[in-house]
Amino acid sequence: MTDTEALERLRTDFVQVADLLAQLATTAIAQGVTQHPIFVATEVPLALGLPAIDRGDHGLTYHFRISLVDELVRKQLLEAEKRAEFLNAYGDARQRAAILLVHGTGAQFVFLPYDSSSLTPA
Repeated sequence: MTDTEALERLRTDFVQVADLLAQLATTAIAQGVTQHPIFVATEVPLALGLPAIDRGDHGLTYHFRISLVDELVRKQLLEAEKRAEFLNAYGDARQRAAILLVHGTGAQFVFLPYDSSSLTPA
């Protein structure tokens, strides 16, 4: 799968589960777990974060897990010195999701608004 195809599939999945992910993020913030929840989207189960949405339960391409910035730094998926830059790019965690899309042999961060009306499935 190309990077473009992976992003299109992520966008399609996200439109279907944006409300659920927004609820999970809001809960994590309200309970003081983190101010910046990060979702991990992966085709295969991955030992990162906690399970959030199983792809089989919703007919999705990706599993979604929820993680923390500190965990990503600890596991060297985000450089510690780039933490502030990342959080600045993330913006308001109540308005948009930060997703670490893991596919093939690579990974990339994607930021998508929970209000998915501006996103159309590919």
